[in-house]
Amino acid sequence: MECKFGVRVIRDMGMMKTCIRFNNRVHHPRVSMHLFVIGVILLGMPAAAGNGAVLRDAVCMILGSIFVFMSLFRHHIAAARMKKSTEMEWNEELFYHFGQKVVQVIKDGNTVNIGSYKNIFRLWEDERNYYVGMNEDDLLILPKMGFEIGNAEEFRNFVLGKSNAGYSWKPANIVNICKWKMKKLKDGMR
Repeated sequence: MECKFGVRVIRDMGMMKTCIRFNNRVHHPRVSMHLFVIGVILLGMPAAAGNGAVLRDAVCMILGSIFVFMSLFRHHIAAARMKKSTEMEWNEELFYHFGQKVVQVIKDGNTVNIGSYKNIFRLWEDERNYYVGMNEDDLLILPKMGFEIGNAEEFRNFVLGKSNAGYSWKPANIVNICKWKMKKLKDGMR
């Protein structure tokens, strides 16, 4: 079978953190900001309330610190919990093979069909990766630097042409997030 695109991926802790950050951006985009704001409000309450109950102030300071900590490090916490999971094999090398009709993964010399392009329901992209949603609950994370066969820039059009899947640009860089949101605002005003 002819391979149009081939991507080598190493499933390590960095890849898991990428998966968690992506999942947070797509499914829970405001949670970190909400945790941070609530934490700052709780931290500021003792000063705003003036002299008062020591117990109340201590509880506000403790809870506020927990909320701020969780907002800043929630992807690290989730990754540490995933690392304890025995269901995942760590540091395994996968090679995703995108042929004319099917998507395959090669692991330890064994080739497994993941599915046809009709099983792809969504393609997301950020500055460094493609995220391919397949089979309702599978997510393939494909680093643009990992393309060994084919061009990462042509991959999007190839997959979208074969699958008729939806496409979303989901920037990870804060500058690109701001540019993207401003563009969406401008487009919404027209």
